Amino acid sequence: MRDSAKNPVEISANPAALAQQVAAALVAVVSEQLAQGRTPRVCLTGGRIAEQLYQVIARSPSASELAWDRVEWWWGDERFVPSGSEQRNEAMARRSLLDKIQITPGRVHPMPASDNSSTTLQDAADSYTSLLTRQAPEGFDIVLLSLGPDGHIASLFPGSTSLSANQTGAIAIRSAPKPPPERITLTLEALAHTKHLWIMASGREKASAVNAAMLAQATDLPTVSLSQLKELVWYLDQDAASQLVEKTGRQT
Repeated sequence: MRDSAKNPVEISANPAALAQQVAAALVAVVSEQLAQGRTPRVCLTGGRIAEQLYQVIARSPSASELAWDRVEWWWGDERFVPSGSEQRNEAMARRSLLDKIQITPGRVHPMPASDNSSTTLQDAADSYTSLLTRQAPEGFDIVLLSLGPDGHIASLFPGSTSLSANQTGAIAIRSAPKPPPERITLTLEALAHTKHLWIMASGREKASAVNAAMLAQATDLPTVSLSQLKELVWYLDQDAASQLVEKTGRQT
């Protein structure tokens, strides 16, 4: 197992405790950035644990005091479906968090949707890359990622040729192994361009993927290239951590 001092592993008792812990960490980072007069840049993710996290943040007493309108919101990946579709990560994030806090619309940067007839999937990826280059050239403060049962993060799937993309930006995914097949995702290089990289996993169905990722047992996993980053922290619940040979985190 990797040195946990390099990539800390935080193990919580259950999904609710995990969401509480990540929410507290996010609020602390955002608070620090705001106190320094900086614009915090947060890159959001999809998934059940992410939705639970966003709900915790939205109702947190400490979070209610933050100037969320100074925060920039980005996405790590998106399904290329019509705007407003419940399949979009944007829809979940707005419903569970962004619609419940004070935001500045111009600082919310969703990935393009498919219902613009003049925008192709490639055009959508290219436009998001351009937006990142213009408005976030120094990267993010926090990147949130959810680990899938197959070990995917964002819309980067194990063994995909997209894992070798070496540009910092967004790329088009045309045949994702789970529906919908067309997606936009940030590259590994773009996701790594951050001060804090947090990978979350909750549930026993994630245990095998967590174990493989933590032990680097499968070189085709997208997490392998991120494992060398000092910015990476794993946030797991006990079920997701159940197959780990050695528990390196502290239970909360």
